[in-house]
Amino acid sequence: MGETPVATSERARLREVRLKILHLHKALLEIERKSYERIHGTINSGELLQLAINHPQFAWLRLVSALARAN
Repeated sequence: MGETPVATSERARLREVRLKILHLHKALLEIERKSYERIHGTINSGELLQLAINHPQFAWLRLVSALARAN
């Protein structure tokens, strides 16, 4: 059985929202990175990933990450 037109439309809207959340997440991550770097100096992308996963300063952003991962 295929999806109804409404279900297909809703899935398309959810994909759009997810993409917008991903773009927002990227922008917020960059803002938080710059804030961190002002205090601690320049970091590379690997360090940023570790900070995003483990550092308390980035904890609030992990909630946005969870939204972006949701299907």
